[in-house]
Amino acid sequence: MDQSNFGEILLYVVALLFSVVFHECAHGWVADRNGDPTARLMGRLTLNPIPHLDPFGSILLPALFLLSGSSFFFAYAKPVPVDVSQLNHPRSDGIKVALAGPGSNLLLGTLCAVAYGASAAFLGMEHALSQLFFIGLRVNVMLAIFNLLPVPPLDGSWLLDHTLRGNAYNTYRMLKPYGMFLLIGILLLPPVSYVLIRWPSGILIGWLLQVSQAVAGMVS
Repeated sequence: MDQSNFGEILLYVVALLFSVVFHECAHGWVADRNGDPTARLMGRLTLNPIPHLDPFGSILLPALFLLSGSSFFFAYAKPVPVDVSQLNHPRSDGIKVALAGPGSNLLLGTLCAVAYGASAAFLGMEHALSQLFFIGLRVNVMLAIFNLLPVPPLDGSWLLDHTLRGNAYNTYRMLKPYGMFLLIGILLLPPVSYVLIRWPSGILIGWLLQVSQAVAGMVS
């Protein structure tokens, strides 16, 4: 592996690790604000990555994707514990907790877009810091879109858990045990992953890059 590839992989790992940890902290923070202190009491409301790391999902799996040269990647941290029964309003607060993860990634992606524009203006687009912000933008957008898929155990499935009722929920519950197989199918079938993940991610990344260009124009 040449030095440039190693440097890019390292930047991806840094951006991905911080982003998935921030994602999980957001779930726990919103739960805590709405009555469930479980994550806080278990020491999970921290940006220290160690309590959040899943050996397979946080390290081995993204490394395999990156080293294989895949155009797509997937990673996850250990989910923060949430006791829905302790939430002030389990249904509506459960929706808030579910949206907190993807929302945190959209926030980080936007901040990275702003930082990328400023860094590119002062340091150049090829500078390592600029590249870190650019990668952070892409990583966070893709994490947000991916986690909104209504497939267990992703955040999109949490939304269905707290919104579906009656026969619709019963049908959905029957599919929940097969969630991981559905995820693998989505990842391994390029036409499906393109429509569900890459296409919407590309649109959103394009919008955020316009933000970066506007910032670069203002500070240069």
